[in-house]
Amino acid sequence: MKRSKKIFALLGVLVIMIVATFIVQALTPDEDTSLTGDDAVVNILSLDTAMIEALSWTYEEQTLSFVFYEDTWSYADDKSFPLNSSYISSMLSSIKNINAEKTIENVQDFSQYGLSEPACTISIGCGTDYTLLIGDETAVDSLRYFSIGDGNVYLVDSSILDAFSYGLYDLVQNESIPDMSDVSSVTIATADNTLVLEYVQTTDADGNSTYSWCYNDNNEQVILDSEYTESFISNITDFTFGECANYNADDETLAAYKLSSPTVTATVVYIENEETKEFTLEFASYMDSIGFVRIADSRMVYSIDTAIIDTLLNTTYDDLQVVEEITEDVTEEITENAAE
Repeated sequence: MKRSKKIFALLGVLVIMIVATFIVQALTPDEDTSLTGDDAVVNILSLDTAMIEALSWTYEEQTLSFVFYEDTWSYADDKSFPLNSSYISSMLSSIKNINAEKTIENVQDFSQYGLSEPACTISIGCGTDYTLLIGDETAVDSLRYFSIGDGNVYLVDSSILDAFSYGLYDLVQNESIPDMSDVSSVTIATADNTLVLEYVQTTDADGNSTYSWCYNDNNEQVILDSEYTESFISNITDFTFGECANYNADDETLAAYKLSSPTVTATVVYIENEETKEFTLEFASYMDSIGFVRIADSRMVYSIDTAIIDTLLNTTYDDLQVVEEITEDVTEEITENAAE
């Protein structure tokens, strides 16, 4: 009788183990049916990217569509959008030849791979239309579950998702800042003051002629500290745009950004190829740390930190003056006076 009880107990344990194994297999993606090793890497899609005429993707609930027309890519919803086409080139390169490191065949439930609600959906138009789905990331090797619509699930390199993880304003081609290495003058205008700095020929006490940064004080040229002045001017000559806030702002939008009446207007006169040119930036303080900037007369607006606006707004001639060194004799005189 005791022996029978032991047999039944062992059978009970075996049944529990079989049930547990079945549950684990049911809850685990079928990677055990995948190909493994170097021989498992197969090409699942090859495209002639020169034949692609339309490309769209949905990422983080935003769908963007682009078309190739007259030898250039453009945003389907607005041909005037300033597209940085290098992003499209990177996207096409990422899908030109897609290799799978593992294959899961005849999948019945795509949801367990994140493909019923994919992280990204890519649509390609090139005579034959393709829809590519990018799903969840694997826990071990950081691959992505991927579908080309043939009933299988593939594990591919996650760089494909990286190539398409952009919103519209990430793709903007910012305007360029000209090379202003040969500057003649800089004018910083605010509502209350105008700061004019000129790089002109001057003569020192020994009669030697040189070029210096100066300002005009009642028709008298006052020489400024070259290091301080050039550092200040570099805020404009070395300026780089941040994120684009609006690529085609109308007058009402410019007013909303407070750019219809800029906080600071900075104008640089410079020489390029022996030709005198002028470049102007308009800055607007919007909130404590948020500002906007545009090239004068441009419809493109960029967001910036207000620190640069504060620098332009608050710098005066006194801040750029030459600081005279205190000689040893003067130091002794000051010390003696203090002692008395």
